[in-house]
Amino acid sequence: MAFDGRDEPLPNRLLTLALLLLLLCAIVAFFNIEYFASAYAGIVAFLVIPAAIGGLISHLFDPGGRQTPMGCFFWPTVGLLVIVTFAWAIFEEGAICIAMVLPIWIPAAIFGALMNRYNARRDRQHNNPARLNSVAWLSIPLLMVTWDATMPTHWQTRSVVREVVIDANREDIWPLLLRVPNISRGEGVANFTQDILGVPRPTHADLVARADRLVRIAHWGEDLSFEEAIIVKKPGELLSWQFVFPNKSVQYHTDNHISPNGPLLKIDSGRYELLALRNGRSLLRLTTEYEMRTRLGVYLGWWGERLLGDVQDNVLAVIKDRAEGRKANS
Repeated sequence: MAFDGRDEPLPNRLLTLALLLLLLCAIVAFFNIEYFASAYAGIVAFLVIPAAIGGLISHLFDPGGRQTPMGCFFWPTVGLLVIVTFAWAIFEEGAICIAMVLPIWIPAAIFGALMNRYNARRDRQHNNPARLNSVAWLSIPLLMVTWDATMPTHWQTRSVVREVVIDANREDIWPLLLRVPNISRGEGVANFTQDILGVPRPTHADLVARADRLVRIAHWGEDLSFEEAIIVKKPGELLSWQFVFPNKSVQYHTDNHISPNGPLLKIDSGRYELLALRNGRSLLRLTTEYEMRTRLGVYLGWWGERLLGDVQDNVLAVIKDRAEGRKANS
C-alpha cells in the first residue's frame, strides 16, 4: 500500500490532487445550489461521486496500479472517512446524512479505486498516458449530476406503521394523544435514531385552537418544533393530522440539505388509531405517511422505516407508560 512515485511524474500527480480538490469543491457547491436539490438523493450523489473520489484517491497514491487490490480497499476508505470528518467538523454535516451515505459511499469508492487500478495497469502495459483517467473522474460526475437534476424521478408514497398494546382502556389513552406535558429524558425507549444519531427526544405536545381548526404543537429537545393540523378527531377512536413545518428546526437537527417539505421529501400526514381489545386493554397504532423522490427508493425507504420507526416506538412507549401509570394510580 506504499506510495510509488515511479509511475508518474510529480506534475501529473499534482494534477490529480488538484482534480480531487476541485471535485470536492464541486460537491460542496452542488449541495448548496437549489437547482440541484432534486439530485441530492440520486444515483450520482450516492454512487458516481464516491466512485470518482475513490478513483482519484487511487490514482494519487498508486498511479501505476502496482499495489495489491487491498490498497483499493484501504486508501478510498481512509480518504472518505477523512472527508466525512471534515464535513462534520467544518460544514456541520448531520449524523443522519453521514450514516446514510457511508454504507454506499465506501463500496462505491472501492469500486472506483479498483476501476482505476485496472485502467492504470492496462495503460502501463500499452505505454499509454494515464492523465486522462483522472480528468474523466472529474468530468463524468459533473456531467451526470446535471442529468440527475434535470430529470428527477416520480414521487413515491411510503408509510411507516408501529403499534403497541396498552393495559388501559381507550378513554384513559385518548387524552394522551392530544396533550403530553413534561416528558422527561428518562421516558420512552432507547433507540438508534435518537440515542446514537442525536435526533432530539419529545419534551411536550400541546393542542391549541386556531381559527377554524385544532393544531397540536410538538416540541422536541430545546428548539425543535413542528405542527400537526388536525384533520379528523373521533374521541377514543381516531386522530389524524397534516404535518406543518413553520420553521427549519427539523431540517437543522436531521439534514440541512433535505427539507421535510421540499423537492425530495414531504413528510405528509399521520394518524393514531385506537382499537379496543379484551380484558380492558387497547391497541394503539401510529402511522406516518411521507413521499420521497429518488432512484434509490429501496435503500432510502429502508432508512425511512428505521428512522421514523424509532421515533414512533419512542412516542408510543411514552404514551403506554403514562396510560398504564394513570390506571395504576386510579
